[in-house]
Amino acid sequence: MGIYLGRPITEKETQTGENSRFRYVSSNMQGWRMKNEDAHISALDIAPDTHLFSVFDGHGGSEVAKFCEAKFTEELLKNENFKNANYEKALKETFLKLD
Repeated sequence: MGIYLGRPITEKETQTGENSRFRYVSSNMQGWRMKNEDAHISALDIAPDTHLFSVFDGHGGSEVAKFCEAKFTEELLKNENFKNANYEKALKETFLKLD
């Protein structure tokens, strides 16, 4: 069996949210792995007209994915490029900082 189960766990954990412009649904499932190692962010209105959605793949361990889930938004909001609406650069810099 190793790192895989004999049968997948197909129960889903679903999260929903909405604001005046958007509605979203995210869902995750453990599947064949011994535990779900992924994490995600679904955050509306982190700044005016700005929303953040991301998935962090655990790649064989949940620690880094959970760390990114907990810290990414906070670090992104502190980034000077984010404050200056240079979102592409801010996202890249934040990914590199957390890495």
